[in-house]
Amino acid sequence: MAKPQTRNVSTNDSNDPLNYPSFDDFVAGASRAWSLQGLAERWNQMHPDEPVQAYRDFIVPPSNPTPEAFVDCGKTRVFAALQLIGGGLEVFVAGGALLAPEPTGVTKVVGAVVLLHGVDTLQAAARTILTCDRTATVTQASVTSVAMSVGASPASAQTIGVITDVGIGIGGSFAVGTLARIGAGSGQLVHLTNASSAAAIRGSQALGLGRSTLYAGPQALAKARHWSIIARTGLLPSQASEVILLPSRANSAFLVVQPFGPFSAWQRLSGTVFSSGTGVLNLTTGIFTRTGAAINQLGIYGLDSAIMASVRVAPGVAGATTAPR
Repeated sequence: MAKPQTRNVSTNDSNDPLNYPSFDDFVAGASRAWSLQGLAERWNQMHPDEPVQAYRDFIVPPSNPTPEAFVDCGKTRVFAALQLIGGGLEVFVAGGALLAPEPTGVTKVVGAVVLLHGVDTLQAAARTILTCDRTATVTQASVTSVAMSVGASPASAQTIGVITDVGIGIGGSFAVGTLARIGAGSGQLVHLTNASSAAAIRGSQALGLGRSTLYAGPQALAKARHWSIIARTGLLPSQASEVILLPSRANSAFLVVQPFGPFSAWQRLSGTVFSSGTGVLNLTTGIFTRTGAAINQLGIYGLDSAIMASVRVAPGVAGATTAPR
């Protein structure tokens, strides 16, 4: 075995392992955006008698991996699998935007951004699953590098990179959602409600009181019964015993649900659409009078965004002292 190199005086090169008494000191002091694996390889070259091996955020002797390292690897792959789902949802949203007939092209531009980010997320998640070495997206790595170049600490730069990465995915998908409306030729929509509310709606020929978001679904939803109603709408059968047929002219008042996470994905699969805000829909003219923001749906989006962001941010911030590969 080669004799390890030694040095009594620092060369002032923060990326030189011989300037540090231990591997932990080297990880903390290295200035470049090294992966933990890259740092370990560099250390082993200079310290062949003190080899280390990287397991995500852990360093264990290469000849004696600990059970904890393998357990942690499993957790890494679970987070990566959830990240893979998130990337798939982004690609799904982007596909809808790119195929939507939108004359100004704004939807397609936003859709292209979301598509590229979704593909970036998919490749990073797939590499993490295959290698069990947490892989940053190109977006995250680029933002982290820029943040470090302007003076941010490695931990702060890593956090900025992760949050920016998540923000682009969520923000881009939300932007697509605000542009994706139901077309007039997409078929009539229906609104499910209970008997007393249905009588009031038919008497006034107005849907909504201006205090909540309006929800509707495809005409096929009128045939839903029993457990199918719960599965497709989240309503109890007693809350959805009556069907209100909406005029086709009202379609433009509704937005397509964009899947940010589990709840909005469920809505999208069931064909749920929501009004562009709180308000009242005139069933005679099909005109929707908006009185405020779509608070109900924004709440669902916020919950989904928090779930998906935690999937991405938690492992990234936990390893913020180690720059991603």
